[in-house]
Amino acid sequence: MKLTFKAKRNIGLIVLTVAVIVAIILTIVLVQKYGGDDKPVRGAIGQTVSTSQADVCVNSMKVSQFVGEVEAKDGKCFLLVKVDIKANKKIKVSSSDFVVDGGVNVTDGYSGRNGHAFYAELVAYSLKKGETVDYSLIFEVEKDRIESYFLYAFGAKIDLGGTVKPTAYIAPISAVATDL
Repeated sequence: MKLTFKAKRNIGLIVLTVAVIVAIILTIVLVQKYGGDDKPVRGAIGQTVSTSQADVCVNSMKVSQFVGEVEAKDGKCFLLVKVDIKANKKIKVSSSDFVVDGGVNVTDGYSGRNGHAFYAELVAYSLKKGETVDYSLIFEVEKDRIESYFLYAFGAKIDLGGTVKPTAYIAPISAVATDL
């Protein structure tokens, strides 16, 4: 049986239509799977932000001029941030994975204006999917800044809010990550 030109054209259009639909579906699936971390997922203190890598939650944030006996440098103060991380795939986590735009991560050691210093034993974790860890982090930032600071980690962007006047003293904290 010989196909007519019209029948061949219709079969060709059907094959082309199916190919385009498959390409569109594959593009959507791949963008959802691999394209999610190009733009950070936004959140705020107390909210869990889910990314392809991890669920990130800033439980609390305090502003202080002192950590223990260490005083922040002139014009600076400390942000003390407690963060929970739950792995959504196998990841490595350390304090250096956390960034505050406009701030310096001083979790692993700091010598303040008054010559005193604090140092934390840094712990890095290899987490499997579903495992959790919490971190206490310390960032040195500009004092009395009105604009929000944002914590970036694992594709999440958490709004820490604008700073307030630092409290006079915060008791020494542990900046060492601990398992939940």
